[in-house]
Amino acid sequence: MILDVAMITLSYLPLATNNTWTYDVATGTHSSSDELTVSSVSGSNYTLTANPAVPAGLMTGVLSSGELTAANGQLIGNGTIGFDFQGVGGILH
Repeated sequence: MILDVAMITLSYLPLATNNTWTYDVATGTHSSSDELTVSSVSGSNYTLTANPAVPAGLMTGVLSSGELTAANGQLIGNGTIGFDFQGVGGILH
């Protein structure tokens, strides 16, 4: 049997309004859950929201920080990402 991989399209993150994914996030000894939801779809543009609003997981924060655009089989992110470096004490400006 010959399988043409180029003809197979898989979607691990189907981007339809109100689709939700829950992720377990472990940081050291602390664990929590993040929820990522597709809040709006406009053509090939997608907006995702996180619950809690400030998620514990890095990827949940990245994906919910702006808008995603589907183009040429890729998801392209456009937004702002902020990092809270606790304990750095003014080293980063």
